Amino acid sequence: MLKKLIIITAVIFITAVYFYLAIQHSLLVNTRFTSDDGSDPGDQRVQIKIIKRMREENFRYLGDRVRTPLYSALQAVFYQNKISDDQLFNQGKLINIILSLFLIFVIYFATSKYLTQFSNIVFILITGLALFLPKAAYLQPELLYYTLSFIAFIFFIKTIKNPGIRNALASGVFAAIAYLTKASMFLGFSIFVVYLSFLAIVYLFKFSTPKPKDSTKNGKVVNNYVCSFVITLLVFITVLSPYLIQNKKLYGKYFFNYVSEVYMWYDSFNEATKDTKTNNPDKIILLQAKDELPSLTKYLQGHDLNQIISRTIYGAGFDFFLLFSTYAALPSLIMLFYLIFMPYIFISSSSLNKKNLIKMLKENLSVVVFLFVYFSLNAMAIFFYEAIGGGPRFILSLYIPLIFVIFYIMDKLYLLESKNPTSKINFTLLSLLHMLTLVILLVGLKISIIPVIYGAWAGF
Repeated sequence: MLKKLIIITAVIFITAVYFYLAIQHSLLVNTRFTSDDGSDPGDQRVQIKIIKRMREENFRYLGDRVRTPLYSALQAVFYQNKISDDQLFNQGKLINIILSLFLIFVIYFATSKYLTQFSNIVFILITGLALFLPKAAYLQPELLYYTLSFIAFIFFIKTIKNPGIRNALASGVFAAIAYLTKASMFLGFSIFVVYLSFLAIVYLFKFSTPKPKDSTKNGKVVNNYVCSFVITLLVFITVLSPYLIQNKKLYGKYFFNYVSEVYMWYDSFNEATKDTKTNNPDKIILLQAKDELPSLTKYLQGHDLNQIISRTIYGAGFDFFLLFSTYAALPSLIMLFYLIFMPYIFISSSSLNKKNLIKMLKENLSVVVFLFVYFSLNAMAIFFYEAIGGGPRFILSLYIPLIFVIFYIMDKLYLLESKNPTSKINFTLLSLLHMLTLVILLVGLKISIIPVIYGAWAGF
């Protein structure tokens, strides 16, 4: 009873501090949705326009195809016609703060059966205080997208590891909802379904001439991957069908998105913004018919491999600079701390001798390859896009999945090593690592997050 009381008190206290600091940031820093030069920092002004139009048209309007509609629709539910833009802005920020707290608890319960209790507490404190807090007081969909894309990521892994109807259904549903929050999810989902089809083909060839006793089991594995691929894809398209049908009607493509179809194929932000003929998404269909839009095909025709690589490398360098020099510095430092420590865990593990390591890699090879492909391709796309739209909020979409994978591996190694009484990896070592992380978090809140809360913009 005393333990429960302490936990409840701690949760209430941390929640109250989080809410207070987010409100302070809203009142002191994110006070306007239009800057002095008339620009729209963080796309908050356009969110207000979409919210108003969506409610006025009884949710028949599904966004401008730069932004997908779910977050705006959620905000539009609370919109009243009589309130001013300033009132809507303040209301939207408050709703986002409350939503962010709810999402933190969702993430905690979503990861509770994969991480040990202490690891999960540290994981959620990092997520909430270092990642969510600086961005809570903005009229932006990022935090909702981080959460939904992370849950979709969990089910991607579960489907690859254990293909079946339930995991495939969940993968399709959460990927579709995440896509309706930000179209960035399309790349991650595409990687997943292509990888599922690849696994089905690999296992089909692998088991093409099975031993008689294994034929039933091997055939079932292939069928499970094929069924998971079909179910995931069908569910994803079904959930998105109203949006996709309207896309096709208005823009000629089911998965049309202004950023991926047009915007990112310019060479620079200035070039994109100066090309006024493409700045109005409502005119895109006319430009499509005249073949006057930038596109992937035109970009590849006009650029060689060295230019593409140079742009991606520049984007990577600039992103890493932003990660360690802005509001993202604290979560990035914590990530670096764990990445530095990880090799020691592998080296010190008595269970991970060459034989056992090869065995574990074989058993989890499909997941390991997927993780590498998933993080690499998503990161490269973000780095490539940096020339057009910079900011930590894009690369931070990979933060929760990556640090979750690190925590999961450490916990699994600890549980494996706990069976060996002579192992150097024990609960004390793991607890010490997490305790040091909490110290870094507390110090970072003081010297990094608090200054952001009271005086630095975090909406980019």
